[in-house]
Amino acid sequence: MVLTGRLSAGGVEWLAEHVVGGVVVFPGTGFVELGLCAGELVGCDRLEDLTVAVPLVVPERGGVRVQVRVGVEDGAGRRSVEIHTCADDAFDSGSWTLHATGTLSGALETGA
Repeated sequence: MVLTGRLSAGGVEWLAEHVVGGVVVFPGTGFVELGLCAGELVGCDRLEDLTVAVPLVVPERGGVRVQVRVGVEDGAGRRSVEIHTCADDAFDSGSWTLHATGTLSGALETGA
């Protein structure tokens, strides 16, 4: 499954305030939220692990396109998750940056 979206400092108020070293940086908890939301859509309620390899710097103007890619179940109920971005104006498929990778697991329980 591939989920898509867009982030911009102007579109998400709190994001514009998350400045590190003079630039807007998407927080690690944001990657966790993206992973968990994707997991819910495929029946996984846990994010077992998440490694942020490359910080996501959000430009002052414009934004970034986001893809959250969820892999197929591995037989043990686990799925890989990857979070990629590219600049709004990038049209080359090779311009996506892999920011975070992780593992989703667990079956969602339904209330009785």
